Amino acid sequence: MVFTDFGGYVRLNKYTLKHRSVMEIHLGRSLTKEEVVHHIDFNKLNNEIDNLHLFSSRGEHIKYHGFLRGIVYELIGHKFFNRKEHNKQYRQENKKKVNELSKQYYKKNKEKLIKYDKQYRHINKEKIRERGKKYYQKNKELINEYSRQYYQQNKEKLREQNRKYCQINKEMIKERHKKYYQKNKK
Repeated sequence: MVFTDFGGYVRLNKYTLKHRSVMEIHLGRSLTKEEVVHHIDFNKLNNEIDNLHLFSSRGEHIKYHGFLRGIVYELIGHKFFNRKEHNKQYRQENKKKVNELSKQYYKKNKEKLIKYDKQYRHINKEKIRERGKKYYQKNKELINEYSRQYYQQNKEKLREQNRKYCQINKEMIKERHKKYYQKNKK
């Protein structure tokens, strides 16, 4: 599911920032942790490749923003306002509007976003698996406890779903059982 995080960036899932994914697909390789993808027009929702620029390091990106602040200072004669604070305040004041815009953007670009997500997952398959394994190892007991609680709370519902699945897919299940038993008889 695509959503906008608290920083105002579009995420394809919990771990994937859309602008980084778009740049990886464009380059045909994974980005390193040091590389930074910059939005040229400062609009974090505009993730078109024409609006993205790749910096090789955070330092290079910070220097660029310093350069821009210097230009703004010369043009308007005072320090550049705190963009992060401004964005946070804007999101708090316009939370419904931002969420609605995110939903509209997703509806409008659903196929494209799904395509980017699939391509990102294909390119970074191993990286994603490793993250999942690390997360599971770190939170194993918590996940197992949550699973047990969920099963206890929804036992009847889950059993009913299983019965329906078995009724609908009776023939397929019989075929699988036959293949399994024939394979294991030998």
